Amino acid sequence: MAGLVVLGSRNLGATILRHFVARGWRAAGIARSAESLDAARAAGAVAVGGDAREPGSLRRALGRAAGALDGIDLIVNAVGVASPEAGEPFGGGPVADAALDQYRRWGAAVSETAFVFLSEGARLLRESGDGGTLVQIAGEAARRVPPGQGLWASGHMAARALVLAAAQELRGEGIRACLLLVDAPVESPRTLTQPGQAGMPSDVTVCQEDVARAIEFLAGQGRRGISYELQLTAAGRAWVP
Repeated sequence: MAGLVVLGSRNLGATILRHFVARGWRAAGIARSAESLDAARAAGAVAVGGDAREPGSLRRALGRAAGALDGIDLIVNAVGVASPEAGEPFGGGPVADAALDQYRRWGAAVSETAFVFLSEGARLLRESGDGGTLVQIAGEAARRVPPGQGLWASGHMAARALVLAAAQELRGEGIRACLLLVDAPVESPRTLTQPGQAGMPSDVTVCQEDVARAIEFLAGQGRRGISYELQLTAAGRAWVP
């Protein structure tokens, strides 16, 4: 029975945990808040406190999760890290009008968390010696850059670059680093309350269960034909190559 760890266990993270638990996986959710830890337990997973943005905290949390699960085969980063201030436009606002602290909240926060995930996740899988899979989830901002969201997009594009580099660096060690690019808002209580997303028709959003199924596909591939980047695009959205 394989072991899964999800960073972030509320909303999308909880759906991923439920999906894999239902298929017989051992699972753990790493999160900071009591609400997110409760969601991990409700999904049938082990709840482990930790901060995915801090290397030391994540390292300790992954170690506890590995002990509880008797090994880890798959680690998924589903953490949402943007921390806008009240009244701040979604995405950080126009580049020319933004301050450096806005960039750090919207852009650097995303790329730094991806870096911590990839580096600490790879170290844990290396120590086990059995390989494994790392899946970084990136949003539509990694593919589309609308006006006013350049700060947000820069973080997702940097995360994509980190995954693509890690995929090449780690593949010889039996560790697969994969990017799951979700090119649409994910239909959840959290995301669909964001400005401009409330009341969106279902054909321009992606359901959380489809994201979980895509992760299962990435984790279940054999050694010959392997996907290192997979894109989910909502049926009602124009394709962006």
